[in-house]
Amino acid sequence: MATFLEVLILLLLSSFVFDGIHYFLHRLENHPHPFLRRLGQMHADHHRFFDENLKINESYRRKNLVNHVLPEALTAYTVILLGGIFVSGLSLLITLSVQTCFLALNLYWQGEDPHHREKDPAPSSRFFSFWVRANYHRLHHIFPNRYYSSFHRLFDWLMGTGHHLETKRYAVSGTSSGLGRELLLSLSSLSNYSIVRLKHGRDFNGLQVFAKEKLRGIDVLVLSHGNREPEKSMSANYWSYVNLIEAYRKVCEEEGRTPEVWAVGSEIEFHPSFGVKSYVPYLESKRAFQRVARYYAFYPGLIYRHIVPAAFRSQMGWGFFSARTVARFSLFMIKRQMHYIPVTYTGFAILNYFKFLFLSYQNPRDLYGETWFDPDLARALTQQVPYIDRKKQNFFVELQLGPS
Repeated sequence: MATFLEVLILLLLSSFVFDGIHYFLHRLENHPHPFLRRLGQMHADHHRFFDENLKINESYRRKNLVNHVLPEALTAYTVILLGGIFVSGLSLLITLSVQTCFLALNLYWQGEDPHHREKDPAPSSRFFSFWVRANYHRLHHIFPNRYYSSFHRLFDWLMGTGHHLETKRYAVSGTSSGLGRELLLSLSSLSNYSIVRLKHGRDFNGLQVFAKEKLRGIDVLVLSHGNREPEKSMSANYWSYVNLIEAYRKVCEEEGRTPEVWAVGSEIEFHPSFGVKSYVPYLESKRAFQRVARYYAFYPGLIYRHIVPAAFRSQMGWGFFSARTVARFSLFMIKRQMHYIPVTYTGFAILNYFKFLFLSYQNPRDLYGETWFDPDLARALTQQVPYIDRKKQNFFVELQLGPS
């Protein structure tokens, strides 16, 4: 066991050091000093070999082997030998053997290892992945200033280079106050495009989406609206979220794109209402959507990010955090390719992660078919909690509407 851990640590460490060198080589491509610029241009040959269109350029095959494959292997050997001072001889020998196999395979493939083959990159929709897969590394060749990690994602997590936020088009709900406004401001300072604002009552409500055209061409749908009023909570926190996501999914299906959704949850997904009767509808609406969010998180045709803040200062109430803190920390985590984002001072959001992982999920299309496109059917459902028993359902409706 100790030998295996030592081998793994040496391999992880050698990869991490190379990722750091990789990062600085990109920074040297236009350096004023000719020697440093030459070092950067050597690595640029690798990107000419496997270009931004994910095509192999045969004329750079030899240069790629000399200027990229061999230096990468030499870096790994150097780090392994230095690290070998602290491990057993057997661990060092196994690690060097494994690294030699990697090099031999890469030379046999003439630089066309699984990360460098002509294939469109599938979106990185996995809810959690520590290892770098081929689709992840291919994104580095499309966006050379992002996705530097080669074997594991530690470097991109540390440097915040695991997402190309600047090149995406965003649509954000709830921008009139609180978290939505802060997300809008933060994204506006990052994105190269104007942010589309989705307004409740004008563009969508709990029954349907009126402005489907606004969702066309959108790369990321950000849902940050909400309501704690008992009679409005299910409509605002469950049905409008489902309606918007499903309308967006349908638009992306028509356009042949993979949708990406960021949705704001709440720590009340985990903790009880603490005896506050008026919080029960809000709790149930958030937990109802949590089950749908769990489905989206592991659905291969959609990239989903679940933001779970503790109570923060907004029109819905007071909190220890400001909305700006929640927005900035959320983007900090998203830049590191996080899909579950706990913004907490209580710890509930972290505990909720384990509940989220093992929660039974619901596909809204299985439950309701095309309900979100039929306002009459949706209207009959907006007061309902989609997963609870009849006795609890009657209590919930009575709490919202009063005794019949």
